[in-house]
Amino acid sequence: MIFPWMYAAIFICLILGLPFIPENPTITLILAIINTSIFGCVSYFIHSRHLSAWRGLRLICGSFMSGCGNITFLYIFFVLFFYYVQAVLKTIQGIRQSREFTQNWWIKTVSERAKSNGWNILRK
Repeated sequence: MIFPWMYAAIFICLILGLPFIPENPTITLILAIINTSIFGCVSYFIHSRHLSAWRGLRLICGSFMSGCGNITFLYIFFVLFFYYVQAVLKTIQGIRQSREFTQNWWIKTVSERAKSNGWNILRK
């Protein structure tokens, strides 16, 4: 049985492990630092008292699950990457506006997605 948190954990490993492809160690180190900094900044900006970045990813994964782990595995990472790119763009916008702007966007985005499956995201 595959749980939504497993997809989120694999996605985070892929996002953070992506720069380790080049063979040049200097470039790899620089890319790893940049990539981890971007991920940390996005996680900080979208994390709120009501909905953390991790919980939001798990809810998004759960709402896109097809019922068959092999089928879900084919498309879930593209879906999560789409939401991650949106989060990066909203974080850039949130740097200029406020962290609260990005947090509200994350709560609204995840709750709209989760409501399509009848979930209440504010319920533990």
